[in-house]
Amino acid sequence: DVNGNIAQAPANTVRVDHVDGVPMILVEPSATNTIRWSEDSTAYNYGSGITFETSDVLAPNGQASAFKMTPDGSNATHRGGSSYSGSYNANDVVTMSVWLKTDGYDYFLKVGGFFGAESAVFDSLDGSLESTEGSVISASSEDYGNGWFRYKVTYTFQNAINNGKLYSGVRLAKRDASNNPVLLFDGTGETTGVLVYGTQFELGSVATSYIPTSGSTVTRAADD
Repeated sequence: DVNGNIAQAPANTVRVDHVDGVPMILVEPSATNTIRWSEDSTAYNYGSGITFETSDVLAPNGQASAFKMTPDGSNATHRGGSSYSGSYNANDVVTMSVWLKTDGYDYFLKVGGFFGAESAVFDSLDGSLESTEGSVISASSEDYGNGWFRYKVTYTFQNAINNGKLYSGVRLAKRDASNNPVLLFDGTGETTGVLVYGTQFELGSVATSYIPTSGSTVTRAADD
């Protein structure tokens, strides 16, 4: 809606989007969200320098289902993500998408794979793309209002750890005096963080519409 809330359409309902004021029917291929808890920090089982906590801030769907990542002093690298989202092969094209909103400090956000040069850096102030690493094919963001952006990064999976796990997620960076990202910093005593909602990992070069999961992967049938 006009406030950026995400409505879940009933079964067999045609989804309509508006691009530049023109209504368009959304027709999508079959897709599988391979992260098993798309709205729960349970899925973010890999990372460092981050504390996870619940939040009462409304997620883009209008429900209080976002969780919060806050830097801590345990490591200078502040990242959280999934290491067990599904089996992938080297050179697969993978798309990660996630809604993020900063909570008290406007971090730079590094979204995508943690290894293999698979991520892109965004400015959380306006969702603008700052830079991409070598394995990234495309990266973009979509403004959902009230500070929420859906970040989308498509990359060629390098399987750098050689175990078929993505090791994908979100890394936080501070700003230096010239407004550049600083990836390593002391997070001791931090209370500000980033709110996270609706993480999705899928094969292919397109971030399809959101597929909620709760404990298992979910596949949506292709639109016909």
